[in-house]
Amino acid sequence: MNALSLHIITTETEFQALDEEWTALHEEAKGTIFQSFRWLADWWSIYRRPDLRLRIATVRDSGVLVGVLPAFIEETHLGPLALRRLRLLGTLEIYGEYAPFLRPGRETDVLACFARFCADELKSRSSDVITLFRFDSASRSMGLLLREVGHAKVHLRHDAKAIARVMMPLPADWETYLKSLTPAERGILRRRSRSLEKSGAKLETIMEPSQADFDDYVRLHTAAWTGKGIAGYFSSSRFEAFHRRATSNFMRNNQARLYFFAKDGVRFAAVHAYFMHGQCCFYLSGLDRMHELVRYSPGKVLLSYVIRDAIREGCTTFDFQGGTEQYKYKLGGKETGFAKTVIWEKGIAHIKVVPLLAMVTLYNMLVGGIWAYQVLPRLRTFSAHLGLLAAGHGAVASPQERTR
Repeated sequence: MNALSLHIITTETEFQALDEEWTALHEEAKGTIFQSFRWLADWWSIYRRPDLRLRIATVRDSGVLVGVLPAFIEETHLGPLALRRLRLLGTLEIYGEYAPFLRPGRETDVLACFARFCADELKSRSSDVITLFRFDSASRSMGLLLREVGHAKVHLRHDAKAIARVMMPLPADWETYLKSLTPAERGILRRRSRSLEKSGAKLETIMEPSQADFDDYVRLHTAAWTGKGIAGYFSSSRFEAFHRRATSNFMRNNQARLYFFAKDGVRFAAVHAYFMHGQCCFYLSGLDRMHELVRYSPGKVLLSYVIRDAIREGCTTFDFQGGTEQYKYKLGGKETGFAKTVIWEKGIAHIKVVPLLAMVTLYNMLVGGIWAYQVLPRLRTFSAHLGLLAAGHGAVASPQERTR
């Protein structure tokens, strides 16, 4: 007898109570770090606000947790109108790979439950639209879920490559990896690694949580982007608070690391990486573009050392995440994609949802993107410059000085 039951988690107390069961199921499913309880609980604790409500779908078999669809509802008001969107936990500002996870071998019945949950969300008007974003475009489970949802009377708009993503399978040993690169790239890595070493660059691998180490990482990431006239990710205080906490938490289980190059005790390049269930995920990097050793491509060399560690520790996949920067391909990455699917009911709902979605997208781009990451940081920098000049310093502080 099928004893599957669906329960919706709507309170933080219920969410926190899932910790042990969620973690056990996540381990069994070999989920990504972005699906782990710790990652999503930390995200919710920092990003929650009045217009966001938990809406986590859980499936149990005779009381045993066999599937989790981590979601929340975001309610956006545009004048007298409101749009309620069911979204996957973690997809506000913090990039990664987000999707439901379930017990291996239970795809058919558990995903059917999730599909009914999605259809009921729209039918009951609990949500006006469902946005599933940043899942693997080749995911079999998500493909099955979308096929099941598609049987309901819904509009389903799917973009298999909403964001370009670069990944690569890892071989069993470092030498095999090097042989997989082009002779030119292999030679460049070896020469520049030797040049950095001869010039006094020291590799540092940080595996214990430290505020000072994270401060250096933030400084270098910010310097790398402001040097191009663009604010880095850490211009968002929530983004920084989340990753400080996540890095510290995951370092305690050897699942997060910071890598640095330093010369004469001063760090000038950084890479941040997460490790879990055979996957190494490169997250962000940093670089002092004015440093004398920048000509030796310290960022790429440092990233190759992360790949080397991942191979030595038995990882089978390296995830470069989103973006099509050339160094990712030169280091062996192959382009895939993060997919996005938007689902809403057919009929009169179409009249409301489509224009509101367009308006919300435009608003988020202008306020959450251009304003928050381009205009505001530059205004803050300009104000800081004026403050320094008014104080009689006569010179603008370096990024390193401003972050101390």
